[in-house]
Amino acid sequence: MLRIFLLAFAVWCSGGAFAAPVVKTEHVEAELVAEKAATQAGKPVTVGLRLRMEPQWHTYWKNPGDSGLPTKIEWVLPEGWKAGPIQWPYPHPLPVGPLMNYGYEDEVVLLTELTPPPGVANGNVPVKARVEWLVCKDICIPEKGELDATLTLASADAPANARVEAAIARARNNLPVDASGWKFDSALSKTSHNSDMQAQAAAGGKANMIDVVTAVSETEVAIDAVVAVRDRVIAAYEEIMKMPI
Repeated sequence: MLRIFLLAFAVWCSGGAFAAPVVKTEHVEAELVAEKAATQAGKPVTVGLRLRMEPQWHTYWKNPGDSGLPTKIEWVLPEGWKAGPIQWPYPHPLPVGPLMNYGYEDEVVLLTELTPPPGVANGNVPVKARVEWLVCKDICIPEKGELDATLTLASADAPANARVEAAIARARNNLPVDASGWKFDSALSKTSHNSDMQAQAAAGGKANMIDVVTAVSETEVAIDAVVAVRDRVIAAYEEIMKMPI
C-alpha cells in the first residue's frame, strides 16, 4: 500500500512531466495537430497547438493586455530541425472591470512552422512541445503540459485528415496581415516639413506670411485627417473583435 501511495504521489508531483498526445488539465485540453500527414525533408510543416477551454474560461494572446500571460511553447526537436515563432490568431477583447485583456475563449490553434533539415532520411520523427499557459475565469490558474506528436517525412506530401486541416485553416485565416499602401505618416511628414521650413524662413524675416499661414493650415488639416482615419481604424478593429473566430 505504501508503495502505491508513493508512486501516485510521485506522478502527482511530476505535474505532467510525461509527454502525451493529449494533455487534459482541470480547465484545458491541449494537443498537437500537424497540417500534413507527411512532409518532405527541407520543407516546413505547420504544427498547431490546439487549446480547448471550458466554457467561460480563457487563455491569452501574445500581448495579453493589462494583465495575464501569453502561452509559451518550448519545442524539443531532432538535431537540425528548426521551429519558427508562434503565429497568433486575432484575439477576443476580455474586459475585467477597468482592465482590458486580449485572449481566446472556447478554442484556439496556435501555429508554428517546423522545418526539417534537407537530406534527412524519410520515416517517422517524434517531436515534443513543453507548453505553459494561464487559464482564467474568476481566478487564474497556471497550467502546463508536455505534448508529443509523430511527424512523417516522405518523398511526397500527404494531407492530414479533414478535421485537422479545417482547424489549421481557420487559425491561418484569422492571422493578422500587414496593411499595405498606408502612407499617412509620409504625407504628414512632408506637410510638417513644409510648415517647419516656412516657420524658419519667417523667423529669419525671409518668408511671405501668407505662405506661412497656408503651411500651418495644411499641417492642421493633415493631422485632423490622420486622427479621423485612426478613429475609423479603431472602430473597425473593435467591430472585428466582436466577430467569432
